[in-house]
Amino acid sequence: MMTEDVAGLLVDYPEPEVADPGPLFTYSSPDMPWLRRTVIRVVERLSGSGRFEKLYRHWQATRDPDAPIFSEAVRILGFDPQASEADMAHIPATGPLLIVANHPFGIADGLSIGHLIAKVRPDVKLICHSLLCKPHEARGVLMPIDFGPGPEARRTSAETRRQAVEWLDQGHALIIFPAGGVATSVTPFARNASDFLWHPFVARLARRAGVQTLAIYVQGRNSRLFQLASHLSYALRVSLIFHETRRRLNRTLWMRIAAPVECGAMEKGNVVAWLRARCYAMAEEGGPVAEDEFTFPARIQV
Repeated sequence: MMTEDVAGLLVDYPEPEVADPGPLFTYSSPDMPWLRRTVIRVVERLSGSGRFEKLYRHWQATRDPDAPIFSEAVRILGFDPQASEADMAHIPATGPLLIVANHPFGIADGLSIGHLIAKVRPDVKLICHSLLCKPHEARGVLMPIDFGPGPEARRTSAETRRQAVEWLDQGHALIIFPAGGVATSVTPFARNASDFLWHPFVARLARRAGVQTLAIYVQGRNSRLFQLASHLSYALRVSLIFHETRRRLNRTLWMRIAAPVECGAMEKGNVVAWLRARCYAMAEEGGPVAEDEFTFPARIQV
């Protein structure tokens, strides 16, 4: 998910014919320096990314093409997203709906929120990291943000922003993680993990005519290993995403869902901070607060 984040539908795109396509699920990319790409792939493999490849291939061979993608994903991975009946009642059944949420885990967040929202809004789509949009079954429900360098990456992200506006204007539901990356402890040994600064693009979406915005808070954080790695190396950080996802398999993810709000009359400059505060107001006692923001140490090359 604009994020480090996975999910998956509809049009049956042909598979490219290549001798060695490499891993399908990876945070490495061909345009990365060789050393960074190698570190990411080695750590991903050692931490069990191959398990996700096997699960995906098995699902491909046995899947029901009519089953909702998000629900299929949480079923295969054993995620157990939970929200109270009262909170689920906050999800509007019709009309343009923007869902904003904190991003504590990564892949699990997007799939789990997508699953809950799709129970009420089967027309939901998710904005996520372009590297997680490789499964061709997922392309009907995912909108890629490309964090890579160069004009092609910028074009991909610009097109997704255009499509996001269009999707909402057509009356549909859209999930976005405004932080654009997985929450991290402000210091290596801090108790809580905090989002990055939320992106101002959220205000543009939330202020569109008729759009209701739903804030969701996902409880929890990634392991201490992930927090330490995030303060040492970007390559180590992203290479551990699948390790963190494995830790969430067959476990419950607890969420809170606020009542929907309209932001059209708000000052543009106030929208993002207000929505972030609304999200973090649902945190557990002693949990993270909206005012805390993670930024990479200056020595880390992103």
